[in-house]
Amino acid sequence: MNAGRRWVAAGVALAVLVAVAVVLVVRHLDGPGCGGDEARVGASEVPRVFEAPPAAGRLGRLAGALDRMPFGRVVGAVGYDYGQWLTVGALPGRLAAWTKGNAVVGFLGADLRPRWGLRQAQLQHAWDADATHFFELELAKDRPLQVSSYSLADGRRLWCASVGEVPTRYADPLGTAALPGGDLLVLADAPGPAGTLSRIRGDDGSARWTRTLTGIDRGDFLGDLGDGVGVAGGRPSYELGDADVPAPSGPALRGFDEATGRPGWAWGDGLEVHVVGVSAGRLLLEQADGTALRLVALDRRGRQVWTTPAPAGTNADVALAGGMLVLRTDRGLEGIDPTTGRRAWRTPYPSVGHGTGGQLFPYGFALDAQPMIDAHHLLLGTTTALRTLDTRTGRLRSYALPIDGINTSFWPYQLTVAGSLLVVATNIGAVAVRRAD
Repeated sequence: MNAGRRWVAAGVALAVLVAVAVVLVVRHLDGPGCGGDEARVGASEVPRVFEAPPAAGRLGRLAGALDRMPFGRVVGAVGYDYGQWLTVGALPGRLAAWTKGNAVVGFLGADLRPRWGLRQAQLQHAWDADATHFFELELAKDRPLQVSSYSLADGRRLWCASVGEVPTRYADPLGTAALPGGDLLVLADAPGPAGTLSRIRGDDGSARWTRTLTGIDRGDFLGDLGDGVGVAGGRPSYELGDADVPAPSGPALRGFDEATGRPGWAWGDGLEVHVVGVSAGRLLLEQADGTALRLVALDRRGRQVWTTPAPAGTNADVALAGGMLVLRTDRGLEGIDPTTGRRAWRTPYPSVGHGTGGQLFPYGFALDAQPMIDAHHLLLGTTTALRTLDTRTGRLRSYALPIDGINTSFWPYQLTVAGSLLVVATNIGAVAVRRAD
């Protein structure tokens, strides 16, 4: 997780002297003062979102269309009138669901029934999870970042910790990374152009170590490269090439030892870089290159493995899916082999017509927000259909959604896959499908 902001170049690695100091800025908190703005609520206090799907009306048309697709059987639905009223997040064995105007986030089981909930304060939050825990980051304006760990099974709060010395905002260095063994890496803001990097024990929320780390640009990414190497840095993809956001004055990325927090390699001095993801220990990047983009792969030591110009017409919409870098260009989708940087396939966009004005992707579409429906197929929510993209070959299959004149009624704004469930949220309602075995 990179703080829920997405809920993730030619050059030579440079040896840069970076000021790093060990500081005591993680405080383990106990009692009602910790997370006082949030409260666990029982299943009976969580509003029921999904009901039996109707047979008629616009929601009935949507449910009928999904029932005819090969993904599974419709098991629930909810109607509303635009406004992206419902948001659904995927968790291990759970769905997190929340609606506009309701302060309770519900955690739903595979039967769509609430198991427990969290009552939220009117503050910005970011979330992450591992196989058994839900991590909530509270971004208050008047106190440092607060991290709470909850049991996914029943919502018991296990611990809470305050990280850093200053408040962390959404645009500040911010991120989490769950490590093998249960510990959690947390990146928060720090005074000046720096971040507070902490490794927190998964069992009790105490800090193994905390350091102030510079040389991480906007601190958009925090991740585990394997073999005890972590990396922090970069910026959001939408800031690449943005003249209003200055390029970093130092390195864009910083490697570090996860056991001690000691800084390691630095890479990308003065470069504008976004981290797309990690594949087999390789850090995959997109880098602003004048008015164009480059793709780059680094190894665990921060050494460049390959770099290549992105295809002409590529915007910043790049995702790592099914072991392939998938790019959206002016003319189609392209797959780049992350081990070599070579193009594996190119797929032209299908034509769309009636009811879309020729627009294929809904407003706000992003490749890295589309879920994998299985190990090799990315599920795309387009204006006229749900489409599966075989990430190995680039083959597209189409499954038609209802068309409503020139309106955007059935355009999906969110697709969520969690365990056995698929939820398709459109402008007029959401439908839940129990996936076929």
